[in-house]
Amino acid sequence: MNTIYNVYVYVKSQPQCDRLKQLCIDYDLPYDKDYLSFEFLSYGELISEDYFCFWDDYNDNFFVRSTGKAPQGKTKVTEQEFLELLNK
Repeated sequence: MNTIYNVYVYVKSQPQCDRLKQLCIDYDLPYDKDYLSFEFLSYGELISEDYFCFWDDYNDNFFVRSTGKAPQGKTKVTEQEFLELLNK
């Protein structure tokens, strides 16, 4: 069963990062307060992609992370699907 803690969202823009951070604030979710935690840092498909999820192996917080591959052991969902899970 999917929960907000075992899914990830592929992030495509800075406005989307900003919306996801605001969700963390509005729903009192634990999130990384570092100023780079919700910055869209993708340098294009050849280098990396940005993902938003709860990183249980990194301080138990939500944040956007630029990586070369999707998070292991998590299911890809849309931003809207994440919001629906959040409201369950």
